[in-house]
Amino acid sequence: MLRPAALLLLLLLPACGRERADSPARRSALVEGLAEGRRAHFATDAALLAAGLDDTLQSLDAGTRSAQPRDSVRAMFSRYFAGAAYRAWENLEPPRITLSDDGSLASVLQVVCVDREEPDPQGDRHRRVFVTAYSSSYRWREGRWRMQTVASTFRPDPPARCPGASPDPVARRLLEATARALGAGRVESIEAVAAVQGPRRPFAASVRSARDGRARLALGPEFVGGFGRRGPWLAEHGRVVTPDSVTRTLIRGHELHLLVLAPESRWHDPLFLGVLPWHGDSALAVSLLDELDTPAILYLGRGDTLPAGLRLRNHTGKGPARVDVVFGEWETVDGVRLFRRAVFLQGSNRYDYRYTTLRLNHLGDADFEPR
Repeated sequence: MLRPAALLLLLLLPACGRERADSPARRSALVEGLAEGRRAHFATDAALLAAGLDDTLQSLDAGTRSAQPRDSVRAMFSRYFAGAAYRAWENLEPPRITLSDDGSLASVLQVVCVDREEPDPQGDRHRRVFVTAYSSSYRWREGRWRMQTVASTFRPDPPARCPGASPDPVARRLLEATARALGAGRVESIEAVAAVQGPRRPFAASVRSARDGRARLALGPEFVGGFGRRGPWLAEHGRVVTPDSVTRTLIRGHELHLLVLAPESRWHDPLFLGVLPWHGDSALAVSLLDELDTPAILYLGRGDTLPAGLRLRNHTGKGPARVDVVFGEWETVDGVRLFRRAVFLQGSNRYDYRYTTLRLNHLGDADFEPR
């Protein structure tokens, strides 16, 4: 006859076998839960993120411990996600997952690179790239994993960009729709000459742009620079020198027609921000990064995806940093829709560009070089 202890052991063995058999399934469930947390960031969905938490989340950060109910964490992330958009939320190495022998507890170590844009109280947007490493623990409850604790640290020297960031398909589809609406596929180069009324005096502006990156900008008699076959150049006091990165962004920021026809020929990494306010109305907003990896925003009509304007960053340190450009007076030139007017708004300063000449596909190599 079996002793009670032996009988108990026999009864426990099938249960242990079931728990071991369940371990791969529970590991897969945890991996899916981590993926759901990543999706919650891209969707800026605080409710989805909070659904994976225990009733109370214990946090360790900056040498302190805090305990927050699930609803409090959801409210915190609602504020954190408000107006934010993510270019990347990527694991820099595979998560390290450890399950307890009975499959009821788990711990995870993750190192994540985050690239996000967020609004500030002045209505401007800032980009933040950071790397966080954190440890979290989970318990199996009601058929799913629930996060119980989290402890996080941040790398003091984050990279300029996260490796492996995926293109934003929504932004790409919007830009493609805009290109079709404008007839942008017809354009390889464009010349735009404008009479400009500035806050102090009028001046002339001439912009030549080619889809392959070449450009030439002349603002009155004082500023002439561009991008030729041999790279960027600036005419300065009778000499031709290489412009710094700030000057290069100034040249690119004046290539307004090509920036709406082919924005990715000048900027990179488009990101859809949703519907944002734009000068008394609202518009679809697509953020792109300029040469200094700073967000510039292209605003598109909600019904027709036609460009309504641009928000640029003034990197010169002179005057307000934010520059809004509003487009108007659209017409069709050689089958391409182009604007005849652009108004630069920089703080209290207003620069009204009225384009007297718009010519397509006639520029040669010499037209982009200094004279």
